[in-house]
Amino acid sequence: MRARCVFFPSPPPKRRRADLPGQIQQINYKIIIMLNSEAKSDIERLRGVLIRRAILGIIFMAALTLGTLQYASYLGHIQEREDERRARDAEAALKKGQDVATDRSPPTEAAETLAAS
Repeated sequence: MRARCVFFPSPPPKRRRADLPGQIQQINYKIIIMLNSEAKSDIERLRGVLIRRAILGIIFMAALTLGTLQYASYLGHIQEREDERRARDAEAALKKGQDVATDRSPPTEAAETLAAS
C-alpha cells in the first residue's frame, strides 16, 4: 500500500477532476495555516527572549544604581569621620596651647617666603 501525502495526494479520478481547483485551494489553505502557525511560534520565541533580556537589563541597572548610591553613602561617611577627627585634633591642640593654623599655600609661595626671611 502506498503512503498518502497530505499536500500532494494521488491524482484524482476522472469524476473528481472538476473539483480540482477546490482541492488545490484546500491544500493551499492548509499550507498557509501551517506557515502562519510556525511564524507565530517563532515570533513568540523571539518575544520571550527579548522579554528575558529586558528584565535582566532592568535588574542589572537597578543593582548598578543601588551600588553607586551605597558607594556614595560610604564615601560621605568617610568624609564625615575625617572631618570629625580633624575637629577633635584641633580642639586637642587648642587645649594644649599649640597653634592650630596650618599653611595651605602652594610650594612656590612657601619657597618665596623662606627665601625672603
